Amino acid sequence: MSTWLSSWKPWWLDLSSNFVPKLNNIPPLSTLCPKVSPYIINFILDLSFAYAHILRFFNGDIFSKENVSEAFHLLGSICSTVSNNKNVYHYAEQVFDTWRCGDCSSYFSNLVDDLIMIFSCHENIYHILLDLQTMFEIVSKSNQVTTDARKQAKHLERRMVFFISWNRDIPDGYLLAKLKLEECKNEELKMKKELENFNVKKDKIQTTPIEEI
Repeated sequence: MSTWLSSWKPWWLDLSSNFVPKLNNIPPLSTLCPKVSPYIINFILDLSFAYAHILRFFNGDIFSKENVSEAFHLLGSICSTVSNNKNVYHYAEQVFDTWRCGDCSSYFSNLVDDLIMIFSCHENIYHILLDLQTMFEIVSKSNQVTTDARKQAKHLERRMVFFISWNRDIPDGYLLAKLKLEECKNEELKMKKELENFNVKKDKIQTTPIEEI
């Protein structure tokens, strides 16, 4: 997997960005699901990790004819919420563990930084979900992917409508994920510090003459 390109600046790092979500034809959550799972935010968290990664991987260009099908397939290969509808994350920590140990593990700390910025604002969650909905809509109408891929994209497009409705009707729902991301970042910093201290002690032992040990 190639390294991220650095010339493009993610929208969540652009302080001048003023995103206004267009929620046309988004039905009330109560009409979509009479009983909403308490784990919805964990699905959105998983999607957000994948979204941040593919956006950086493609330097922000995930909708072009050249990239959209590849971006869709990459999303499915790294995000269990896309590839496995039966998977359930009961806790945010399960999402973190999946990403910490998965194909994007070397980027995990960077992705946590990205998501802390993204989850700092309620409107940013719309930005992610609406972008993904747009990607799925493009793929569902593309003749450059298989029939199965188009069907999967159409299903995911409808699923984004549900998530967008949830984000609108439960506006504080993202706050728990925001708190968990901050806790995760603190844990990452703690682990990094412990590793640094361990390496210092190891180097000291290796450079100390045997008679002094």
